[in-house]
Amino acid sequence: MLTTIKDFLAQWMDPAFAEMAARGAVIVGVLLLALLADQVAKRVLLRIVRLFVASTKTKWDDALVEQRVFERLAHLAPAMVIDACAGLMFPDQAGLYELARRVVMAYMIFVGAIVIDALLTSVVEIYRDYEISKDRPIKSYIQVAKIVVYLLAGILILA
Repeated sequence: MLTTIKDFLAQWMDPAFAEMAARGAVIVGVLLLALLADQVAKRVLLRIVRLFVASTKTKWDDALVEQRVFERLAHLAPAMVIDACAGLMFPDQAGLYELARRVVMAYMIFVGAIVIDALLTSVVEIYRDYEISKDRPIKSYIQVAKIVVYLLAGILILA
């Protein structure tokens, strides 16, 4: 794809500048596609999820929406687009390709950690509705689990 754009642009400009312009066009295109994925995930898919949750009688899905689990999960959409298109942006530069993939993977791990955090908070909210929660609180266990999740995420990001 980069070569096709570069060849097209080389008809009107210096070939060296055409390559830079083509790479910039591909990067801007991928970023615009990621922005579109973000908007679709947040405006369309989240609206559908909220309508579905509102139509059910269960309380656990309400807790998931209240703790913004799905909103946080929607942050993965643009990262997935950039991850899938990293090869288009840097087809001949293995170092930049690998750097882009690592940055996106670190971001995805971080988003996964905050999704799990919100999910665990939802578990506490759901558990509070049960009578046993007065005798056996689980909030401290959940807090320990959150610390473990963030520690693991930090290790994975640094690795």
